[in-house]
Amino acid sequence: NIKIISQPGFIHFSVQNKLFAQPTNIERTGIGIENTKKRLLALYPEKHLLEIAETDAVYKVQLILYS
Repeated sequence: NIKIISQPGFIHFSVQNKLFAQPTNIERTGIGIENTKKRLLALYPEKHLLEIAETDAVYKVQLILYS
């Protein structure tokens, strides 16, 4: 599920994925997420909110960009 809301003063993106079983030998480094956080800090300092959550069955990302 992808949802985008554009209002005066902000844009709100939210994405929700169903998690699938991963083979046990795959390592995740999280480099992409860390790079995204660094870019947000550089491009939208104090004008963004990024929340990432994972439950047993769902991965959720919410990003709000403020003007």
